[in-house]
Amino acid sequence: MDKSEKINQLLDRTDPKWAHPLVKKGWEGTGLEDILWEFLDPKKTYPELREMNIRLHEMARQLTDMMSTEQMNADFGAWVDYQAPGLDAEKPSVRVRVWTPDSPPKKPVPTIFYTFGGGLIQGSPEMFEAEAMRLNPGGEYAIVCPDYRLAPEFKYPANIDDLHAAYKWTLENANQLGLDSDRIVMFGESTGGHLTAALSHRLKKHGIRARAQILLEPIIDDRQMTPSSRLKCCVWKAEIAARTWQAWLGDKIAQAGIAPEAVPGHAALEDFKGLPPTFIHSMENDIDRDDCIRYAQGLWNAGVFCDLHTWGGNNHMTLVSLQSELKERLYRMISDQLGDAFSFDLHRPWTVD
Repeated sequence: MDKSEKINQLLDRTDPKWAHPLVKKGWEGTGLEDILWEFLDPKKTYPELREMNIRLHEMARQLTDMMSTEQMNADFGAWVDYQAPGLDAEKPSVRVRVWTPDSPPKKPVPTIFYTFGGGLIQGSPEMFEAEAMRLNPGGEYAIVCPDYRLAPEFKYPANIDDLHAAYKWTLENANQLGLDSDRIVMFGESTGGHLTAALSHRLKKHGIRARAQILLEPIIDDRQMTPSSRLKCCVWKAEIAARTWQAWLGDKIAQAGIAPEAVPGHAALEDFKGLPPTFIHSMENDIDRDDCIRYAQGLWNAGVFCDLHTWGGNNHMTLVSLQSELKERLYRMISDQLGDAFSFDLHRPWTVD
């Protein structure tokens, strides 16, 4: 085997031999790659894309209905839809799906501001309802999940505007909903992690900072310039990532001067200062692994509290789409991180000029 063959062998992470034994069976994905490519088909019209998303939405709702009441916390509370005003008169309202306990405690409850993933091109709060509730097994937190607009029909800054409007609405209505506005932790997975980090940069400009943010395998940078971006991975491939970035950014993709509220990986040192305490989970066999590490380094260099964990033997989908002991470990760790964020003020005001 020559040198180039050895390099290619190291870069090819589609073989289950790279997998942790607990996730080896589902290493190659569960048909999600085909769904992403279908949404990225340039021949699809916007009405067709909306109809496809509605079908996925209904499939997710049916799966949710089949789950046990214990898993969905139906015994503890309920989801209610609200409409948050747009950021200004020209922007549309935003549907915000909120879960609160049936019998809330006497004092306001800590809140998870949950941003769903889906490659920026598909998804809804209902599709990720079960995953959101996994963060709240005891039903002691509230969950706020905005239904932001999707690419390619709506490009940047549409979904950041929607998330900003939803966060603003949450703060303004916290007392009425029984939420603790001083204890809101933002959470996002995959492109939801990207949007969570981006929203933190947007909110910082407006003098708003969440209690903390938890980024689960976030998509951080559009430039694909790190060693891990060369990996050949299952499902979330470099070519799919590039197409989703283009669907959202258009001809601005990988251009200099893009604001971190669009692409967090473009942040400079000053952009990191004053961001919320951050917990990042990355996957060893993921094209975005090194971008997560670089982003954590930016936070550390700015003095921001940051806890980074890279899960060996996992790819972008194994701890999200598969049920395994490793997934249970992940969510136990996230549960502890939520507990820390809600119990302690991890912000470091002395690091901000």
